[in-house]
Amino acid sequence: DNMSKKVQGCLLAKARVLESVKQMEMATTAVLGVLWWFWLVSTAHSKLVLPATPPRGFNSFDHYGGINATTAVATAEIFAKQFLDSGYTNFVIDGGWSTSGGNIDAKQYLDGYGRPVAAPDRYPDGIKAVADKVKATGLAFGLWCIRGVHVDAVANKLPVKGMEQYTLDQLVDTGSPGGGPNGSCLWQKDWLGVNASHPAAQAYYDSRVELLVEQGADFIKADCMMCGPCYTPEMYLFTSAVKRHPKELMLSYSPGGGNNPTHGAWVAAETMGTMYRTITDFHGGWYGWGGLQQALFVAGNFTAAALHGANGTWPDLDMIPLDAHWWQQSQGNIPLSSAGAGKNSVLAYPSQLTPSYVQAAMHDNVADNDHTRPWPSTGPVGKINTPAEMAHRGQTIATLWSIGKYPLMSAGALPADDTTLGYLTNKEALSVNAHADNVRVIGYQGNCTCSNGGCGDNTTSCIAVWAADLTNGTPKHTSTTAVAAGTTASTAATTSFVAAFNMGEINVTVTIPLPSIVADVDVNYAVHDVWSGKVVPTTSAGVEAVLPPHGSVYWSVSAAATD
Repeated sequence: DNMSKKVQGCLLAKARVLESVKQMEMATTAVLGVLWWFWLVSTAHSKLVLPATPPRGFNSFDHYGGINATTAVATAEIFAKQFLDSGYTNFVIDGGWSTSGGNIDAKQYLDGYGRPVAAPDRYPDGIKAVADKVKATGLAFGLWCIRGVHVDAVANKLPVKGMEQYTLDQLVDTGSPGGGPNGSCLWQKDWLGVNASHPAAQAYYDSRVELLVEQGADFIKADCMMCGPCYTPEMYLFTSAVKRHPKELMLSYSPGGGNNPTHGAWVAAETMGTMYRTITDFHGGWYGWGGLQQALFVAGNFTAAALHGANGTWPDLDMIPLDAHWWQQSQGNIPLSSAGAGKNSVLAYPSQLTPSYVQAAMHDNVADNDHTRPWPSTGPVGKINTPAEMAHRGQTIATLWSIGKYPLMSAGALPADDTTLGYLTNKEALSVNAHADNVRVIGYQGNCTCSNGGCGDNTTSCIAVWAADLTNGTPKHTSTTAVAAGTTASTAATTSFVAAFNMGEINVTVTIPLPSIVADVDVNYAVHDVWSGKVVPTTSAGVEAVLPPHGSVYWSVSAAATD
């Protein structure tokens, strides 16, 4: 009996030792796993595309949520005819392509490894067949995907491709990064986070990227990834998978809420992606003026930090919503006039805005409350979508995306109307977007203490002024349609571009002193409007304009010809 007890005691002690060794091995594996994906990102021979100019293309989300095989190809053919010659080379099908009816909350179709596949009700021949037809138009093909593991794959304990000894339920994060239980996506809770330290975590994301490429993707939009950023370990895994895949790929990260220039500097330093969102969903009209007001300030912060194009990475203000529906009954641009002009302000600026996060505090909840005119009798009201407001806001969107050098991803309904084409294929604006340097926020003038109530009040406003230089003004792309037919001006001598934005609720007459913006102060200036091509008269004080609420001007400034 004593011998038996001793043997049992020895066996028990041995079991405890073995369990301790096993726990140590698991802990070591977890640490090595973390170190492994850091090493992969830093040492990989990268296939991630890091372009010298902001990407351009089309995204289906705003108007084509239920897009199917037939409508996708037809839409791509129209887009290629209208936009390809202007450098718009990517056609991206956004979320919903792997669910019934295009609803992201509907049935999710997965393969045997838990990876999304095309919904058979809309893509009976698979998504690759669509990709091939899209590429036949000359466009590259892009697909949306989302972070994490789907709950159905977890429930069915599907294997991890390439490491089949593990199942996907073992990869689920037990923490709550970003605030969601098990690291779940806050707005798509069926997708659970991945524990990046798990030995099979990298293999899982490698297999996700592998399948996207097999499905025809040249461009990947990875969603619910970057928001402050919330999910850094999984971003490292996904970027590593893209960099190590033998195919060259563009990678776009979203949704962007909470990002600031510090996070943008991290993306650039680590070359985490081709482009990355800096604001929450924009979609132009979702949040009315409030969303655009937020975008202007955020854009200024990222520009002040010189992050546009840093190491081939591009901050992204989201897709451009302009189309025929946008303009309503406005008949294109609303002419600016001096009628009802408010306070006159002569602008004087420092040479450069410092990278302090100007107006960062105003972002809080501003997107949820579009407080715009009329003042002051009833106070701010909700969204105003009159033809004049939409025309002014639309031109401001086109101007900011151009001079700010943001990716141009059109999301409007097709075919595009003449006004939309006049903005998005304007050869001069595209040349600035692609090739300008020294892009800078000159400064903010007026009452720029902005909050949920907007900027300024019924007597004061806020004006933001930007500038950029173009060493060779010759445009790189041609325009299909000008905003004002036959009025395109020559740009061969262009050296600088200036944009002014009225962020307040009243008409404001502004005078911009060109010597404070343009380097050469010993010349006479020739100024024309980028959008209309019309000559803009100058005075000894500079250039004067009347800006309506939420409106803007965009000027080309060069040395005047001399006899």
